[in-house]
Amino acid sequence: MNGHDSSEGPLDSTGYDAILDGADTFREALVVRLCGEVGLRPAEIAALTPDCLRLLQEEPPRYGLDVRMVDHGGPSASREVDRTAYVPVDLERSLRRYATSNDIGGDSRLFPVTPRRLQMLVSEVTTRASEKYDNPSLETVSSSELRRYFARQALVEHEINPRVVKAVGGWHSFEALEPYLEPPTADRIVGAFAPLEPASQGAAVGGNRTPQTPDDETGGGGTADSAFDPRECHQSLTTALLEAPTHEGIETAVCDVLTDFAYELAWIDRSTISGDSREQRTVSGEPEELIEAAGVRVDGPGSDIEAPSLESNVRIERDSVADSTLEGGIATIPILYGDSVYGVLGVGTERPNAFGEDERAWLETVARQVGHAIAAVRRRNLLFSDTVVELEFHSRDSRSFFVDTSRALECRFALDSLVPVEEGTHLYYMRVTGTTPDAVFDRVANTERIQDCRVIDTYEDGSRLEFVVSGASPTLTLMEYGVTILESVTEAGSTTITAECASDTDIRTIVGGLRRSFPDSELVSKRTLERSVQTAQAFHTGLEERLTDRQEASLRAAYFGGYYDWPRESTAEEIADAMGVSSPTLHNHLRKGQHELLRTFFDADTVEEPSRRSSR
Repeated sequence: MNGHDSSEGPLDSTGYDAILDGADTFREALVVRLCGEVGLRPAEIAALTPDCLRLLQEEPPRYGLDVRMVDHGGPSASREVDRTAYVPVDLERSLRRYATSNDIGGDSRLFPVTPRRLQMLVSEVTTRASEKYDNPSLETVSSSELRRYFARQALVEHEINPRVVKAVGGWHSFEALEPYLEPPTADRIVGAFAPLEPASQGAAVGGNRTPQTPDDETGGGGTADSAFDPRECHQSLTTALLEAPTHEGIETAVCDVLTDFAYELAWIDRSTISGDSREQRTVSGEPEELIEAAGVRVDGPGSDIEAPSLESNVRIERDSVADSTLEGGIATIPILYGDSVYGVLGVGTERPNAFGEDERAWLETVARQVGHAIAAVRRRNLLFSDTVVELEFHSRDSRSFFVDTSRALECRFALDSLVPVEEGTHLYYMRVTGTTPDAVFDRVANTERIQDCRVIDTYEDGSRLEFVVSGASPTLTLMEYGVTILESVTEAGSTTITAECASDTDIRTIVGGLRRSFPDSELVSKRTLERSVQTAQAFHTGLEERLTDRQEASLRAAYFGGYYDWPRESTAEEIADAMGVSSPTLHNHLRKGQHELLRTFFDADTVEEPSRRSSR
């Protein structure tokens, strides 16, 4: 058994078994299995009690696990059940046995440690597995990767319905599951759409939009969904999404394709922030006549269409149809990307009894693809744009830990970097001035959105802290709208965010999305700037200027001498001997050289750090 090889792709069952074999204790094995076989997050595991286990089915016995509402806040979970996860029978018995042998009461926590400690526990297990099987890829497997393994096994290996996986795993949207799904083969595509084919195997209606009546069906067993074939429409949609160069181009292309192949009316509208109004962007079909007939307004105050939510569900309206013009009704679907809402996709049809389960699922897929396409084109346009728009936002939302703490302690937080670690959880690296780390830690203990906090370094006038933060934030929301964050500073109860986006970006959509999640936020300024481009040669030259001759020589000798290969072709001692220096001297040059290399890559504009003193 060789364990998991990262060169072969994501963690597989062989690698997972190797990790389980690396567990030294029953407790460690349970934590790994809860991540990899139940799909729990560390914060959810930390909140588990024996009472969370319950019987789902008596014969044969099947078990579930009530996952408490933790707001990603770790042990301080509420009693409210967020969802019910599925627990394999042998794992349920193991959890019961563990609770009994350790005299853990029904309402006592099975693992009374912090979520951070559980993440570290998983890391210790994977490190042992890596050493045991001489496989470095296992060492990089985290609790997040184990949760992704659960999703891949459920969706790909066992072909469980994505709706079920989404529900038991606590994913907020279907796009969060898409990375785990393999591209379908031709056989899978044919099999998936087999129920949509009429019994006669004749042509389906999608292209000419001529509804099939019961008299036309062979065998009399057809349904409304059998008259809807999205295959040709979906192929054209995919092509349109790949070719559209702008946000507006995507909206226009999608609506045109939908009305060409499947519907009488299609529109996309976005939320704006002027009062409660919504702004119609794109309509295809016969908008004035059909919208009036359907009794639906997609612009102006008091729109009948509800504001988009984060639930990727199709909303059907039939009772609002004023006459028989749209006998099949209309459907509206939020266009989502992550936690960001780009607007609403709406379609109307004459087909009676339209929008069956398969058609709804297809519409949800279309809306998700549109959301991904919009996010991608925003990032692409920002990357290739010669000019950018610099934006400055102010947010005073009291739900933010940093806003609240800066006001209470009269201190200042400056964001150095933001690193995603798992779904809904990010590492914030902050420079803190005006207060002590201990004062910040006291406030962290009383909030649920900060899972953990530790000191990275201390300076004469402040410190650098790492925060494990769960949930949305103004910074994350802006990033999901394709905005690049340049600076984020919080002081005196207000966060000032400086960011940039492509010059053709619709700023109102970004502001609307931010204020939907954080109402006490506003755009205070914007200006168009010429983008300065750094060539590869300029980057290389800048790095050379930062490295000393000895640092560059040490890095070159170590790199070409195979010190960074796996397995290593040379030891540090061999490199040091070849260079005629001591091993500690070589390590010192390598560490400083690596620091400058990473600093140049991650933060080329960072000013010189203030004089520091060790925090240890």
